[in-house]
Amino acid sequence: EALYNVIVTSHGILMIFFMVMPLMIGFFGNWMVPIFLHAPDLSFGRVNSFSFWLMPFSLILVLFSNCVEEGVGAGWTLYPPLSSWLGHPAPAMEFMIMGLHLAGASSIFG
Repeated sequence: EALYNVIVTSHGILMIFFMVMPLMIGFFGNWMVPIFLHAPDLSFGRVNSFSFWLMPFSLILVLFSNCVEEGVGAGWTLYPPLSSWLGHPAPAMEFMIMGLHLAGASSIFG
């Protein structure tokens, strides 16, 4: 019964935070901006590389959160009634939140 919610949550989070945001930020920040500025290379290459390698670790945490007990079935918005400690007492929500924090840091550094 909760498997549907876990699948919908995983799909929404993976599509928004691991497909749309990295593609939009990666396209505009790493490809279009240097072309518009006529720059031969990125200014902060190490930060960009750190951003790139932080994304797989955040993806692993988010995918691992689905394997912990029942997984996270709170919807992709993770609103408090379902994502609170009463709605998800398992540590799956903590893995999900930590993974999303790392994905956000990766987007900021990118």
